[in-house]
Amino acid sequence: MAADLWEGSSTAAPDMCGSGLGFVAVGASGKGAHGECARVGTRSPAARTDPCRSRSLCTRRRRSSCLDVQVRLQTRQAVPIQASVDVAAFDHALNQGSLRLAFVGMSNCGKSFRTSQLEQQAQFSRLSVDEEIEKVVEPELRALGYAGIEGMAEWMGYPYDPQNAANVARYLDIEDSITANAQPTVPAKNFCLDTTGSVIYLPQPTLQRLRDEFLVVHLEASDDMLDEMTENYFATPKPVVWGDAFKQRDGQSGIDALRECYPNLLQQRRKLYRALAHVNLPARVSLGREIGCADFLHTLRKLLPDQ
Repeated sequence: MAADLWEGSSTAAPDMCGSGLGFVAVGASGKGAHGECARVGTRSPAARTDPCRSRSLCTRRRRSSCLDVQVRLQTRQAVPIQASVDVAAFDHALNQGSLRLAFVGMSNCGKSFRTSQLEQQAQFSRLSVDEEIEKVVEPELRALGYAGIEGMAEWMGYPYDPQNAANVARYLDIEDSITANAQPTVPAKNFCLDTTGSVIYLPQPTLQRLRDEFLVVHLEASDDMLDEMTENYFATPKPVVWGDAFKQRDGQSGIDALRECYPNLLQQRRKLYRALAHVNLPARVSLGREIGCADFLHTLRKLLPDQ
């Protein structure tokens, strides 16, 4: 039975009960939301010499969408808790094949690793929103002469690139459609959703649906990881949804503005992931290759209230 996955495991599950983590009821409000649009970029901001080369795909509909997205970014509020998730509900859903897990957080915190592990070792149905977005955007990239992840990075652009607002809006429209309709491919099968870093930018009905229908798990980056992410961004930058967090002063170069704003952006995003999630799990746990699938599920279970 699915609920017996961790029984008889040779690896003891990490004891998270004394870590200060717990079942998070969301009541605090927060403006803005900041998440990654694509996972990998190959060219640094400093090396970008012709930002106009990536042609904007903004039609009238997308211009309207850009405005809608800008309003959402400026007015995002934390979603109030609606669903009741406890140990008994978790066990019942796991046994019945109706468990729904949505993993949120920054890139390189273990979302893809853990959802792939659940798919391969625990027979979960899995959906990666990043992968589905790439499938949708690929014809547009090909029409522009772009391909793969590098093409996505060129297409998206940086906050100071002229095509960025339109293509961010396009990206978020696609992401919202996929996330809002995410379902297991096989009925009566446990399901895990690998969200993008920009999930916190999506409209409130979509976020509310996640909280109502999924156990939302935040794989939380530590302060040390945030520092490392900042350094990695400028070594191998990736397109990011900045919202209103990117500020460029008169006479300031784009790269200098990015360096100044990026650390604060990560801090803001982490707060919003915490607010969206039912439980917050340190990324050091989700990234731990020595922690097997059964022990990982057991660790999630221990973060839930008894009733």
